[in-house]
Amino acid sequence: MNVSTNAMTRSFDTPVRHTGSLGHTTYVGLPLADVWRTWTNVCLWPLWDRDLDAAFAEGALAVGVRGTLIKRNGRRLRFQVLDIEEGSRYVIRVDDAATALTITRSLSGDGTITSLTEEVTVDGPLRWFSARRIRRVLPATLLRLTSVLTQAHARLESVHN
Repeated sequence: MNVSTNAMTRSFDTPVRHTGSLGHTTYVGLPLADVWRTWTNVCLWPLWDRDLDAAFAEGALAVGVRGTLIKRNGRRLRFQVLDIEEGSRYVIRVDDAATALTITRSLSGDGTITSLTEEVTVDGPLRWFSARRIRRVLPATLLRLTSVLTQAHARLESVHN
């Protein structure tokens, strides 16, 4: 089943004093377990996040695990896993010079359609600048993720058939 994500997306902003929280939800016609396996594989993040050249974690995603994001401009950012609920959600914190991002990625599904939500809370003196950029790129990033997921699933199915 292939679900068109163009008509099935939702963005939301929640203004909070000293922080900004924004997010986006999209849907893909794949089982939740398949989506979870890809979304939690840190090395794959650059496939849909155009700002990343590479991403590494010091182990499988678990509370306390740290990792490195290498941006296309060469900057290295450290992240840490703050929380994880296996198969449904994880939270990471990315620290930059002037902002800190808390990223919550969550999934829910009915077996055939999975919703993917990414919520980003921005804190720090340049939060307005980061929030503006995230608001602009987040929907496209999640749509690229659904494309990567759909293509990978189609390749696997063609191998099995």
